[in-house]
Amino acid sequence: MGNYPVSVHDSYLINLASPKPDSADKSVKAFAEELRRTEKLGIEYLVTHPGSHLGSGKLEALERYVANLDQAIALSETEEVKVLIENTAGQGTNLGSRFGELATILEDSGYTSRMGVCFDTCHAFAAGYDLRSAESCAEVFERFDKLIGIDFIRFFISMTVNRSLVPIRIAMNISGRAVSDLMDSGISSMTNGLQPYLRLLKLRKKMILTLS
Repeated sequence: MGNYPVSVHDSYLINLASPKPDSADKSVKAFAEELRRTEKLGIEYLVTHPGSHLGSGKLEALERYVANLDQAIALSETEEVKVLIENTAGQGTNLGSRFGELATILEDSGYTSRMGVCFDTCHAFAAGYDLRSAESCAEVFERFDKLIGIDFIRFFISMTVNRSLVPIRIAMNISGRAVSDLMDSGISSMTNGLQPYLRLLKLRKKMILTLS
């Protein structure tokens, strides 16, 4: 694998924010196993979504998510693997589409030093963060830096930055299945062009220089 960082993604069935005790308990055990498996394979990062509140409300769900996440990390008895919270598009009752929600998770967890963010550009765009121009892109990451800290970004999922068929800021108005189908269809709308790629590459280079 050379010097390239490697990550894996946990099961999409895991929902650490679930208000249902049985589902939450199964999710804690499943995520703990994901952590053990990732560490055993010698992989540094495990990417995960913050889960869904299923109608119970965001504030309560965020508290529940952090508590269950910390419980899973403790249960796993792992020491090296880091958890990367992936931002979401915000469809349905999913958590994690707003930077403030990611900040709450990172601030309230007892394992902040083992956590970071996997920044999905397609999800961010669908959630309302405009990455189409140099100015708007700079504003998005300035806001991220203010609320969370740019150094928390460990991975970019940016291959889909040019593939989002979801117009900015309408993701909350259509079903989760529709959003998923649109974003993963592989049909390029050419909405964003190639410039976002170049800006993200420049940002990544700046981040490397800053963190080195």
